[in-house]
Amino acid sequence: MTQHTAILIFANSSTKEAQNKGFHKSEELFKNLNNLVIKKAKRSNLPYFIINENQQIGNSFGERFANAIQSIYNKGFNNVISIGNDSPQLKVSHLLKANQNLKANKFVLGPSKNGGFYLLGLNKADFNYNNFKNLAWQTNTIQKAFLKHFKTLKTEIRLELLKDINTKKDLYYFLNSYKFIHHITRRLIVAILNKIVNHFTQYSLAVKHFTDGVNFNKGSPTLL
Repeated sequence: MTQHTAILIFANSSTKEAQNKGFHKSEELFKNLNNLVIKKAKRSNLPYFIINENQQIGNSFGERFANAIQSIYNKGFNNVISIGNDSPQLKVSHLLKANQNLKANKFVLGPSKNGGFYLLGLNKADFNYNNFKNLAWQTNTIQKAFLKHFKTLKTEIRLELLKDINTKKDLYYFLNSYKFIHHITRRLIVAILNKIVNHFTQYSLAVKHFTDGVNFNKGSPTLL
């Protein structure tokens, strides 16, 4: 059966993602998240392609993303479902729903709580390379920019609102508020948070050791 839709996993390698996010020793977490998103793509039974920083072409994020999507269209697909690696709540059902709506000629967006999106479903006929690459990428207004642009083109389908992993606060959110994440992901999040706590504890002890014995006069100057 001819496939009209392909999944684009547009995500950095675990090493690069750990560097970008700035979490202390988090490479294993993003390796786990990369593996999980690949498994979900496979379970959808849709063709999928991975484009990480080693295959991306362009000087800006928007240009690299636009080139990645164009490369999928160039393979003969009419629809692209683009996802990343930092949304543990992403389900196979989200991919299947996106595919169903794309076949009905609808634009699909999976919004994230930080103002971006975890999933983008786009038909080739609606893809304008120059407009796409010049959007306000990597800002909290990108979701609004997309919706404003595509509302003039066709019916928009919005999936449920999910959360991405971008900050330490997000790690606590997934640990405390989302009990259905993969058990290995949970264990790795716990390990990262423990390392962060230990790092700052050691830093605080070092500062305390340095300042012990130093007389800081917090009151009025001493009269001589």
